[in-house]
Formats: sequence, structure tokens, C-alpha cells
Amino acid sequence: MKVKSNKNGYCPLCNSTNLDYDNIEIESEAVYYPYKCKDCGAEGEEWYLLNFIGHSVYDEEEGAMVEIEDYMIKGE
Repeated sequence: MKVKSNKNGYCPLCNSTNLDYDNIEIESEAVYYPYKCKDCGAEGEEWYLLNFIGHSVYDEEEGAMVEIEDYMIKGE
């Protein structure tokens, strides 16, 4: 198989950006978007890694979701 690219948003076979994406799928610490290229008909999956960046919790005093910052963490 010959490929022209390995970039997100581009068909690896014809390099088109005319991709028709399906719903996101979750696999452990990665996700992928199934797609079909509208130009050449190739079908595939576009993969991404997930990285934990923190929590948000509902703060009743604020009446909103609040991102946890380092200064909020109290020692044990």
C-alpha cells in the first residue's frame, strides 16, 4: 500500500481533506474517529492519545464548575 501522508484531517491515501467522520470511539487512553474519504473512498481511523490534565468539581459557593489548581490542594 502506498500512502501520501500521516497527518490529522488528511486522507493518507490521496491526501484529501474531504473526510466524512463518524462518531468518536474510546479505547483505553486513546480515541479514534472512523472516517471515509469522499474523494477516493478509503476508510480508516484517525487516532489520538488522551492525557489527564486535571479535575473540575462543582463548587456550591461559586455555583459553577471550578478547575482544581495546585494552591487548592491541602497536605495530608
